Amino acid sequence: MEKGQEEMKGLIDEVKGEVQRKIDEVEEKVQMKIEDLKSEVKGQIKEVEHKVQGKIEEVENKVQGKNGNIERRLSELEDRPFSFSASPQFMSSRPNPRVKPLTFDGQHHGQSLRLSLTL
Repeated sequence: MEKGQEEMKGLIDEVKGEVQRKIDEVEEKVQMKIEDLKSEVKGQIKEVEHKVQGKIEEVENKVQGKNGNIERRLSELEDRPFSFSASPQFMSSRPNPRVKPLTFDGQHHGQSLRLSLTL
């Protein structure tokens, strides 16, 4: 009976060892897969960063071009003489107040009349 128990114990230890080896093997494979995935993700991140940087440079170039065009057009406007005929649509629609002629003493006619009546 003792011999059978020792054989069972030996088999159990053998199975435990085999199970532990399989566990270690699986853990190693999982760790390798994790490292592979990390490497792949880093590569994809670098690729995306490169594409984004390219787009940023493209937009910066477009903006520089637009700024150059705006500066050129502004310079052309500054160099151009300022002369144009006023369009009726931009003229004031309010009638001009009537200007009263001054009398010989520098007052308006109505003021002069009032002063003479009050004296």
